[in-house]
Amino acid sequence: MKRLSAIVTVLMLTASLCYGVAVRPKGTTRFQTLSAQKAPLPSAELDNEFNNAITAINGLSLNQNASEWYDYVQPATYVSSTQFTVIGDHLTEFLATRRVKADITGSSVYSEIVSATYSSGPNTTTVTIADAVLQTPIIKIYYSVVKPVLQNGSVSAKMATGYPVSTSATASTIAVRDATGKLPGSITGDAVTLGGYSPNVNATANTIVLRNTSGQIVGEIVGAASTLNGYVQNTGTTASTIPVRDGSGKLPGDITGKASLPTSFRGALVYNPSGATAGAIIAWTAESYDTDNIHAPNAGTLVVPAGATKVRLSFRHDNIASYLILYKNGSAAVYPGYVIGYADAAGIVNPTASPVLPVAGGDTFELHPPGAENTGTSAGGYSWFAMEIIE
Repeated sequence: MKRLSAIVTVLMLTASLCYGVAVRPKGTTRFQTLSAQKAPLPSAELDNEFNNAITAINGLSLNQNASEWYDYVQPATYVSSTQFTVIGDHLTEFLATRRVKADITGSSVYSEIVSATYSSGPNTTTVTIADAVLQTPIIKIYYSVVKPVLQNGSVSAKMATGYPVSTSATASTIAVRDATGKLPGSITGDAVTLGGYSPNVNATANTIVLRNTSGQIVGEIVGAASTLNGYVQNTGTTASTIPVRDGSGKLPGDITGKASLPTSFRGALVYNPSGATAGAIIAWTAESYDTDNIHAPNAGTLVVPAGATKVRLSFRHDNIASYLILYKNGSAAVYPGYVIGYADAAGIVNPTASPVLPVAGGDTFELHPPGAENTGTSAGGYSWFAMEIIE
């Protein structure tokens, strides 16, 4: 009972302080008098106990709005917008997920600790926070008076929400990430199809999966590995063919040819011949077209361009009595496809064409009258000489 009154006094005075009631000065009080009557203590001794309690309470600095932050008294050094360092090993203060506050120029910023590491060499603790809010210089660092529930380096809900490998351990689901990388949901389906978003609808051989416009796999095409019902890239491996697709996209057939087939017309057409003496080459003075420098101006020769292997020759002349011979390589010698164009009664050799002739680059063709006859001139394109490159 000796210290009962003093203890009660401390409790009541503390309560008074919490509710804004001023502490009474030292001396005799109604509470002291009543307590002395109930407790078998000398009045002087009780008075002394009471005054000691008042002295202790008056020496306290109490604040009804105590801060939620511990003031970290040492300076902090800016490293980046998400990192700072402090001198010494302070891993027990800067715990993962603990809230931190930093005073920077003109404001205070807040975040939470992701991790803290201590390096003995420079004797510094490096603290990494979740938000890029730090600026230099850092005026003051505070950490929350509330320690995190988990102190094993785990991340908080703010740092981890939506970023785990999956949203749950639910079977037969695929996690779906939004534009920030978070996982706000999942696609549910059985383990085989997962709502149509799996790589394949099944493991069936010789199938092609079909996806709809949302990316789901809604079906498959079945066929042999070589054709897959006509939807493969080609109908086979036949050389020199072009696959032909029908209206459904299938490949029911192909076009046969060679990869070197020309993609556009090639050839030459010359006209307006000058007169030629007996057996001489007929020279041509004008060109309607010449895609490959086949004809030299004012010359009578058409030259097969390099790379060509098949050509067709044709001609017409309206000023000769008998016939014209198509020379190959400067000779009237007979060759496969040899051509002679005979004139009618009016002296006109009507359009005459050769078959498709096998040739090599550099082969030449000319028109010659027979050795006993001259040819006349012919203007206006009535007479002409042409080469068409087939391949």
